Amino acid sequence: MLVENYFQTPSSLVHSDLRISGIPRISGRIVGLLLVLQEPISPEEMSRILGVSRSSVSTNLAVLRPFKFIEEVRYPGDRKEFYKYSENAIENILKIKLSQYDPFRSILVEGREHLKNKNLKDEKITDLLKYLDLEEENFSIVMQNWKNFLKSSRKKEL
Repeated sequence: MLVENYFQTPSSLVHSDLRISGIPRISGRIVGLLLVLQEPISPEEMSRILGVSRSSVSTNLAVLRPFKFIEEVRYPGDRKEFYKYSENAIENILKIKLSQYDPFRSILVEGREHLKNKNLKDEKITDLLKYLDLEEENFSIVMQNWKNFLKSSRKKEL
């Protein structure tokens, strides 16, 4: 099978080390596999195609769930779980990224109040808060552009 050969070839792109973004290599391979498959797949089948243990697949599915890259699929009458690439993966990733700024924003606001109470300048903190505001604004613009792109590309497919 072509898909199996690709995912077992050491030179394939999905073998790239994604640790830079906090995602283990096997998790990246699972995402890559789900990206190219048309139908949901069981962890057992992932294990076979990727040539890794079933426990490694389970561990890496647990890593991917919080990032919302993947969705679990259940079929009536079947006790097994299946997985597919999330249709909302891009939006989920961006939302997670933005939510990671919340603690930073809280620290900046608290720091700015502390500086104001001591009559110290807070322009660097104000600049960083403005940056966070711009990120949020740009997120909205990017998401709208992404949704428009998906709508137009889906219409072309029909």
